[in-house]
Amino acid sequence: MMEIRASILIVDDQPALRDNLRLTLELAGYAVATASDGVEAIEILQCRPIDLILADIAMPRMDGYQLCERIHMHRQWMRIPFLFLSARTSEWEIRYGMSLGADDYLAKPIEPEDLLGSVHLQIGRAQQLEQRIANVVQLGELC
Repeated sequence: MMEIRASILIVDDQPALRDNLRLTLELAGYAVATASDGVEAIEILQCRPIDLILADIAMPRMDGYQLCERIHMHRQWMRIPFLFLSARTSEWEIRYGMSLGADDYLAKPIEPEDLLGSVHLQIGRAQQLEQRIANVVQLGELC
């Protein structure tokens, strides 16, 4: 039986960083898609299922804050874990990002083990939530 790998969408306008993150995540067994900005990310989300979004903040066309807001407005995407990965690390920016619904806020540069730890944790939490929802729905059908 083949194991289904979690899919991650990396959204960052820096190609070298995007490629390094992709490689790190692929080597850890994740399926990875990449986008250079929020507009491209939305296009990818409309075409394929994604289990976690890892996004920069400062990007052209649609920045990470706008992307996070857009994700949380769509019913089919709102439960996807959303992680910011940014060099913007002031207390205000972190709080603002979290207030938009981000599940974590990681600082650039990031060590691979810190990235993988956060990704693994957030995917695990999302899977537990989906299982709980499925159990509640199943119990509701029994009554």
